[in-house]
Amino acid sequence: MKTILEVKNLTKKFVNNKKIITAVNDISFSIKQGEIVSFLGPNGAGKTTTIKIILDLINKDDGEIFFLDRKLNNNVSDLLRNTGIVLEGTRNIYWNLSPIENFAYWGRCRGISKRKAINSGIELLAKFGLVGKKDVPVKDLSLGMQQIVSVCCAVLTSPQLLLLDEPTLGLDIKTIKKMEAFLKELARDKKTGILITTHQLEFAQTISDSILLINEGKIIYTNSIRQALDKFNSRKQYAVDFERCLTNEEYECLKKIGQIEQLSDKKYLVNINTGEKLRFLLASLSKMPILEIKVRTKKLEDIFMEYIR
Repeated sequence: MKTILEVKNLTKKFVNNKKIITAVNDISFSIKQGEIVSFLGPNGAGKTTTIKIILDLINKDDGEIFFLDRKLNNNVSDLLRNTGIVLEGTRNIYWNLSPIENFAYWGRCRGISKRKAINSGIELLAKFGLVGKKDVPVKDLSLGMQQIVSVCCAVLTSPQLLLLDEPTLGLDIKTIKKMEAFLKELARDKKTGILITTHQLEFAQTISDSILLINEGKIIYTNSIRQALDKFNSRKQYAVDFERCLTNEEYECLKKIGQIEQLSDKKYLVNINTGEKLRFLLASLSKMPILEIKVRTKKLEDIFMEYIR
């Protein structure tokens, strides 16, 4: 797939009380057609600053940005014409206008007719079951509904690139699932490249093709979701509940097979390499007073905590 956005060695520093703070520290990444990338990190890690630099809302100190293989200098109009944007904590749409009126306005800004913009907007609202809210002023909608209208406005003209800062803000679980399906469809059918920042790691794991993990301005981990999870699950975890505390002899027996951690008086966590050691673990456990054993599979949250802590 063709690369839509490429960022090379991006750097941004701020001065706060005469102290230099590096908000974005020499980061590089790319987004391809039809690829969904989750940009993850704790608050203040540099995610939103990076997005604002890409959109030329903040001047960079160093680095290069390429859109469809063309280097962006002082002119980002081509990128903006072909990019849908929803920024966190920002009024991305006009609150005194209804969704229909917002569609008409933003559609005209993007060069499509009023009728086409409204029809496209209603089709998008239908995917979220919100057609009945099309004439309600945005200020009277819930936070989640406002967020959906913002996303709909961002994709009215089928942009090649979509930048979403916390797109699930204010959404309930049912609507988050609809958002997942919607964005996956957009990437698959329209070949839109999508960059998402989110603190909802379950959402990121479900929707993303790859992840960028940033902390203190630096990208500290990047990989495809599948490869990342496979790597972290090369060792299996077993949560075992016993009828009583293990004796020293039993504890040492399990310790010879893998890493063991006592979670509570009668509950232990055993980590082993996959393969032959499982047979030894089960043989040992069969001689002990087991109540329950569960396999623990590491998730994106575990990867996040491993690198951020």
